[in-house]
Amino acid sequence: MRVQPPVRSLPGQHAQSVKCVIDRRRKAVLGCQSVIQRHDHRTGAMGQLTTQAVMGFQTAHREAAAMQIQDGGIPASPRARPVQARPVEAAVTTWQLKLRNLSQGKTRLVQYLGRPLVDRARLLGRALVKRHLRHSFDPLQQLAHGRQQVGPGRPACAQSIHLFGHFHPTMTTIHYLTQVQFDHGAVAQLAAECSRVGITRALVVSDAGVRQAGVLDKALQALRDVPHVVFDSTPSNPTEAAVRSAVELYAQHGCDGLIAVGGGSSIDLAKGVAIAATHPGPLTHYATIEGGSPRITAAVAPLIAVPTTAGTGSEVARGAILIVDDGRKLGFHSWHLVPKAAVLDPELTLGLPPGLTAATGMDAIAHCMETFMAPAVNPPADGIALDGLERGWSHIERATRQGSDRDARWQMMSASMQGAMAFQKGLGCVHSLSHSLGGVNPRLHHGTLNALFLPAVIRFNARADSIQRERRLSRMAMAMGLPSCDTLGTEVADAVRDLNARLGLPRGLAELGVQRDWFDRIIAGALADHCHKTNPVTATAEDYRALLEASM
Repeated sequence: MRVQPPVRSLPGQHAQSVKCVIDRRRKAVLGCQSVIQRHDHRTGAMGQLTTQAVMGFQTAHREAAAMQIQDGGIPASPRARPVQARPVEAAVTTWQLKLRNLSQGKTRLVQYLGRPLVDRARLLGRALVKRHLRHSFDPLQQLAHGRQQVGPGRPACAQSIHLFGHFHPTMTTIHYLTQVQFDHGAVAQLAAECSRVGITRALVVSDAGVRQAGVLDKALQALRDVPHVVFDSTPSNPTEAAVRSAVELYAQHGCDGLIAVGGGSSIDLAKGVAIAATHPGPLTHYATIEGGSPRITAAVAPLIAVPTTAGTGSEVARGAILIVDDGRKLGFHSWHLVPKAAVLDPELTLGLPPGLTAATGMDAIAHCMETFMAPAVNPPADGIALDGLERGWSHIERATRQGSDRDARWQMMSASMQGAMAFQKGLGCVHSLSHSLGGVNPRLHHGTLNALFLPAVIRFNARADSIQRERRLSRMAMAMGLPSCDTLGTEVADAVRDLNARLGLPRGLAELGVQRDWFDRIIAGALADHCHKTNPVTATAEDYRALLEASM
């Protein structure tokens, strides 16, 4: 792959304007022409193109916003600067990528014009910053940073990556709220990331299973001479008590940062330590439903996340879920909790057992589907979610049955990351129920619960005006490879149920030992959960009771 530097239009340069909407399958949408151009190359025949795109943050029928393109014939200049952002619209510089199709002997010219999924991109999400790294290219300026709001209830969401076919870059560096190193063997970057974020003595947070599998040792070897101490007693559902134990170790050894090596439990526990080690008072003081998010400050300890499962996406998320001392399973959310670096190495997931691969994989799929159904207006998040859904749906069975399939593991880790990048938009009843039930019985796996609640919630949400108006069921069906979906969500819900069965997951909550006399406690917790308010249909207590019954 060769990446050309950005350019800008010069005053007086003639430009032709063409309006278009980017389609996931790179076809014309709404009668507008496609933004993907394919060219048969002859020697010296391809000149450089200049493209300036202006992106309005508006809803499109697919996952990208409507774009206006101006094409000119100016040669690229390495010193050229991006155009200035306008008050209402964000002017963004586009990039051109040439991808060689070896089977067809053709070169495809790809112009990025606002699609939120970009191959090999680092996305800074602020004003465009000119900074180049090896094997990467500068991000496109985004209309709004993921840490800001673009109107009431409309959180902005930055971008992720999109790969054509099964081409994998040697190393992908992404900067979306945080920096992500993503590739097989990426854990080797761990010591360098410690240096970059300023960690000189680390508390490594993990669990006994990760240590026993030998995965923790790989991470510790990658730390080389970085001083560290290990806390490997993370429970499957992290608790406030475990946070206190880890904080004691953190203070005792004079640590100045954290490295989480494990699944979502270890990463969420590390986020709890990052708060408790640097903020006074009980942990509940900082819980979202207690009004605690503004109390979490930049004083939090720096955290590097190294996921060893592909499901939660906590390595790129601003939240953590912890069971506090009074038994409630609460969310803690702050942009200060986003890890300063995420090291995504699919090789660390190669030994994951089939059952855990399936459960965590369905967690990622649930994130992509539920955030896509959330009513907040956020086209970039929708694009990330749909692409993540397609990747996860297409590869979860391969990853479960053939655990050593490197490509399937890579795709599932991407789906996990993308689900968390997108769910800044909001989740819904699937997660309000699974959070609450996980508090009632902490032994239940979060991803498994999400998988079991998902079919019933899809049918429940189908009535929502936003779901119907924006064709969200049919768009999910397309990403899942289904021929169609009715307005009741039948085909999509049935497909999820059937996938659960093929993966060997339980057929319902009853197989997990859930009792109907728990329902009142589960419903009370769901109504109080932070995900309750972002569902496209506001659920009542009776709605939750019906969802529980349908999921039994």
